[in-house]
Amino acid sequence: MYIAWFKKLSKDSISIAGGKGAHLAELINARFPIPPGFVITAQAYQSFIERTKIKEKIQALLKNINVENTTQLQNTAQHVQQLILSTPVPKDIEEEISESYGLLGIERKSQAQAVMQGMEEFVAVRSSATAEDLPEASFAGQQATYLNVHGKNNIIKAVHACWASLFTSRAIFYRHKNNFPNDKVLIAVVIQRMVNSDASGVAFTINPATNDESEIIIEAALGLGELVVNGSITPDLYIIDKKTTDIKKHDVKEQGFMLVRDKSGNNVKMKIPLAQDKLQVLTDRQIQELARIAKKIEAHYNSPQDIEWAIEAEQIYIVQSRPVTTLKKESKQIKEIIVTEPKPIAVQPPKHIQEYHEPPHAVQIQPAHAIQSQHSHSGVPNDKVTATKIKVVLDFAKHAEKIAELADGVGLLRLELIIAHGETHPAEYIRQNKDDAYTHFLVQEISSVAHAFKDKPVWVRTSDIRTDEYRNLKGGNKEPDEADPMLGWHGIRRGLDEQRILQAELRAIKQLHDQGLKNLGIMIPFVTNADEVQKAKELCMSIGLYPQKDVKFGVMLETPAACIIAEELCRIGIDFISFGTNDLTQLTLGVDKNNKKTQKLFNEMHPSVLHLIAHGIAACKKHSVETSICGNAGSKPEMAEFLVKHGIDSISASPDALQKVRQTVAQAEKKLLLNSRR
Repeated sequence: MYIAWFKKLSKDSISIAGGKGAHLAELINARFPIPPGFVITAQAYQSFIERTKIKEKIQALLKNINVENTTQLQNTAQHVQQLILSTPVPKDIEEEISESYGLLGIERKSQAQAVMQGMEEFVAVRSSATAEDLPEASFAGQQATYLNVHGKNNIIKAVHACWASLFTSRAIFYRHKNNFPNDKVLIAVVIQRMVNSDASGVAFTINPATNDESEIIIEAALGLGELVVNGSITPDLYIIDKKTTDIKKHDVKEQGFMLVRDKSGNNVKMKIPLAQDKLQVLTDRQIQELARIAKKIEAHYNSPQDIEWAIEAEQIYIVQSRPVTTLKKESKQIKEIIVTEPKPIAVQPPKHIQEYHEPPHAVQIQPAHAIQSQHSHSGVPNDKVTATKIKVVLDFAKHAEKIAELADGVGLLRLELIIAHGETHPAEYIRQNKDDAYTHFLVQEISSVAHAFKDKPVWVRTSDIRTDEYRNLKGGNKEPDEADPMLGWHGIRRGLDEQRILQAELRAIKQLHDQGLKNLGIMIPFVTNADEVQKAKELCMSIGLYPQKDVKFGVMLETPAACIIAEELCRIGIDFISFGTNDLTQLTLGVDKNNKKTQKLFNEMHPSVLHLIAHGIAACKKHSVETSICGNAGSKPEMAEFLVKHGIDSISASPDALQKVRQTVAQAEKKLLLNSRR
């Protein structure tokens, strides 16, 4: 049996469909609206390696491997994968896969639509290992996944690549450490239709901000769901009474643009017409139908769920469901149920072995604490652990526990998007004398992140809301009009003018500190002179929280002025700094990054920007002040090499870029080490 359709499988089909395929079958059989698909069974893979007589060759290559020898492990993994990829798939298996893929188009409601597309769907091709004796949370993500694959030839290539990914260096290492024989693990491959979303988003069967189990929260945006998941836009927010499914609140947001899939399978940004952008993304009927489905999923798993959904041609699909991880402390942690991968990144099957080898979008990094040695046997840093710490930039608590396994801390927790997910502008809280309500709101949000990262540092940046932002919040329409808000009244300059806002934010950190969360640090934004930092420290002390004693205290270096006076800032007394390269580059070069006519001039690698960063790092090292950087610049190989060369202590990146940044930094460290030896 080479092919098994989801409907013919069950949650007990792990030996045939692997863990991921079995979970999909469970949800399909529970009558949830899951995108259709089928599984290329583990027995198809077994037949492939036995009939082609490569099974014995694979075992011979792996027989005496020393997994502690990084070079030998990687070379052996590459040889095994190359052996699999260079061995043709038997014709009967190939034909059965192609025929089933062709039939997938008939699963559509509209057969005419399928015929128009030649019944060749865009699909996700996902590995589904059968080694369920291994701890699933660690085993997940070790094999390949390809999204937006189209055409029979590409399907075969992607399946071939999934089979080969059973023998990545990480998978071999992990099986060895868990005493699981390589010859006992098989791999199935899930083929599932990609939803070309008209609208998408997330739903929580509990209010994650308040732990109110009587509410369902739905966030919605036009187009594909990636922008909602990664926080690039502010989606519509709907609050629903779980018992009655009555809608308690509509909070409609202008999103500006959306992601759509083009004919080649690439995700492209498209501007939303203003008239459409002002409308509610979902109808009330769709909101209530989503709430009904969410309730059923929660009942099925007997646990509050974090659900990703999509709507195509009026049909609602569930593309992922997992337990909510931001519950109160006493809540039980329940194993994640994966329906599909969370990030719809368009990746076509690669054409040669280098691209098949441990695809970056499909492999999770091992947490730093799980790897005993920081260097390979050659003395060169390996690609998993780096001397430079890799931290994360966060905007909200969603998935914080999972992200905490991959990062060395939070280099920047921005309050702006946390505030945006509420109802009220910070200034309005103060106007209504509800300072404590603002503090309480922040405590709830920051607490989840601080708990998730436990003993790892979490640097909280006080609010940096410009006057043209978040006018849709209650009281936001009272913000002053400024000719150039970027150069205007925001950051610490506003915090010192409206001290009650800043004090409310500092009190939130103090309350959490008093609760035992000692890993929080305070970071001050948009500094231009030393007096601002001194006054901020004094304001902190006025509420009974002492910088550099009770709590780590630092500043953003995002203006040329701050970089130039870095040594003076250090002498005042700070524990850390973080470069904000986006603003620093714009202000140094006089370039508006969002202006199409000047975008070409925006360059973080401009000598003047690099000079300011180098000057700031040198000043901080002289005074033993920790240095970091946040933003996209740190993930660029040339910038990472520059930062490592100058001795930066950490680089912060968005959650989806953590692996890329860690690998980039590892290569930069390796290059510097090798050059020094020469």
